[in-house]
Amino acid sequence: MESKTTSEAISQALQNNAMPKLRLILKTDTTGTAEALKASLEALSSAEILVQVIQATLGIINKSDIDMAVAAQALVIGFNVKIDPRAKQLAKQEKIDIKLYNVIYKVVDDIKAIIKGSVQPKLEEKETGTAEVRNIFKVPKVGAVAGCYVLTGTVSQTAIAHVIRKGEEIYKGKIGSLKRLKDDVRSVAQGYECGIGIEGFDEIKVGDEIRFTEMR
Repeated sequence: MESKTTSEAISQALQNNAMPKLRLILKTDTTGTAEALKASLEALSSAEILVQVIQATLGIINKSDIDMAVAAQALVIGFNVKIDPRAKQLAKQEKIDIKLYNVIYKVVDDIKAIIKGSVQPKLEEKETGTAEVRNIFKVPKVGAVAGCYVLTGTVSQTAIAHVIRKGEEIYKGKIGSLKRLKDDVRSVAQGYECGIGIEGFDEIKVGDEIRFTEMR
């Protein structure tokens, strides 16, 4: 059966929202180290992922630690400690990662890397500008091009155009062409005129409003 407790498997599970908590088991050489590591690691929690140290104890990594890791789908982190041979054998059998360290910042950096690989940016559709259609031009082999005046924001070649007529959206599509004084441009700012062709839509009319959005 495929392991669920290696660093890669846990990072993938977090990325797929299958496990919103990153659980850790700590074994250290001193109480002070255990407390410092626990605080540093749990401080890595964010709105997307909760980093939870479910056990922080002293001494050698033993079979009970591995059993707990299997049950909780947790990573085992050892700091200045050794691994009991039976625990090592069980970890290999269950395909569980045991990470050993002697420098605290390396522990934190590794857990950060797991989280970074699993947290995906959230994209939202943001309005970036609006324009009013003031003229319509029929261009051979291109179709209808709207002569527009940019009312607010910026019109970008990469934006999605929402055609609004009498307060209702009648079409949504990509910008096929964006021109300023007959030249192809990447963007046009508020207060300027431009020509806009919308892919797959030739029914644009004078008086329509075009709202532009981008995923950010």
